[in-house]
Amino acid sequence: MLEKVFIVSRIDKKEALEALKTVINILEKKRSNFLVESNAAEKICISHVGVPISKLPEIKPTLIIVIGGDGTILRLHSQVKGDLPPILPVRVATFGFLSELEPFNVEQAIRSIEEGKFYLERRQKLRVDVKGRETDIVNELAMLSETGKAAHLKIMVNGSVLVKGSMDGCLVATPTGTLAYNLSTGGPVADPELSLMTITLINPWPFSLSIPIKFFILPLTKIIKAINEGSREISLFIDGVQQDKIGPGEALVVSKAESEITFVRLSKNFFYERLQNWEKKKQGRYMF
Repeated sequence: MLEKVFIVSRIDKKEALEALKTVINILEKKRSNFLVESNAAEKICISHVGVPISKLPEIKPTLIIVIGGDGTILRLHSQVKGDLPPILPVRVATFGFLSELEPFNVEQAIRSIEEGKFYLERRQKLRVDVKGRETDIVNELAMLSETGKAAHLKIMVNGSVLVKGSMDGCLVATPTGTLAYNLSTGGPVADPELSLMTITLINPWPFSLSIPIKFFILPLTKIIKAINEGSREISLFIDGVQQDKIGPGEALVVSKAESEITFVRLSKNFFYERLQNWEKKKQGRYMF
């Protein structure tokens, strides 16, 4: 797995750049073949090993080390067409649920990978089709109304109406995404190994709903269609970034993506350990 490593790092945080240097020193000691995303490489004056992310499909790395937080991983995913190799996330001065490692234990992690003492965690993704344009989703699709105005949405599952009414918006989330925007709206949390998606209505007007339910958990095999039944455009955000809009009468379709996103893990209980670390963070004992 360490035959060809590609490193992506935040460049706006001193801690991230220091962690990047640490990772490079470790890989140099191991005599591993590595390349660094070009902006990060330039930032620490090693442009000779810098490569733009757009070249990733040509490079075909066996491992990507991502230094930063959940947002760094999501940005990487959005910038690369096609499947990504396994990702080893390193958390630096940020919050997040996707990173197991911190800079101080990267060397031990690299040693464990060399010894085969790791496992691959494969997480499901969704795909949204908007007017024929398809985009994969790691966390969630957010359909949001204009500020101060209600959206009028009809949500269908495999051709049948699930719910319709007025609301601030609607989320369709992967198991990974249930710990993101979905969580802040009070939605359910799912183990990332489960093959499901969640639908969460954001601030629905209760008397407008066809059924008085705002949270739904569905098998990943279902096809979701969302129709804008209002008179205003609805903005579409994929993993936190605005991608498109649907106008009155227009629709989008969400289904299971063909590919997954894969993480390198040292602990098989990573998900539940992260939840426990949340409690430690509240008590000021842990940088989450």
